[in-house]
Amino acid sequence: MFDRFAVLAAVALTLASPVAALAADKMYSYDPASPEAKRLTGRGLTFIFERSMMRTRAKRVMATAVSAQAWLKPAGDKVLGKGGRAALGGEPIDGEIYEVDAARGQGRVFIRAWCPGSTRLWMAIPRFGYSQPLPVVAIGDDPKAKDAVRVCSRMTFDFKGEWKLPGRGAPDPMDDPLDGAGLQGAGF
Repeated sequence: MFDRFAVLAAVALTLASPVAALAADKMYSYDPASPEAKRLTGRGLTFIFERSMMRTRAKRVMATAVSAQAWLKPAGDKVLGKGGRAALGGEPIDGEIYEVDAARGQGRVFIRAWCPGSTRLWMAIPRFGYSQPLPVVAIGDDPKAKDAVRVCSRMTFDFKGEWKLPGRGAPDPMDDPLDGAGLQGAGF
């Protein structure tokens, strides 16, 4: 009996190790493809996300041309209220729902820019695909109706490229190791 348990445990560990190793952070950049995407993002967006065999989870969105980023939190369909996605009307909304964290980075800037008048912003983001277009739907709370949400914008982006990330952790591209001192802080 002990031998059977040992064999099963060894097989389980052997199979689990490669699966765990496949989970990794990735960074994809996108150019605006629709007029709405161009108007709201300028030169596009860059996403940091975690991809594993079972799921993809967006972690952060960054403006490609300016120093603005927002952290994303999984939110689920419950934030859409009664009727869910269908109640929002228009074209179907695909993808997972993420909330923009207003307290971190420039989350409030994204909220004001993408959904004027709203105090909260969610993004519907489909699974990231290498060299695939990315439709993004910005959804905000409706200031005119309590507990209601509205579609603020529908944007489409074309895949631009993948950034290679070192090691297991994603670097912080917005981190300023010179603390705003520019070249003077680097000793030049």
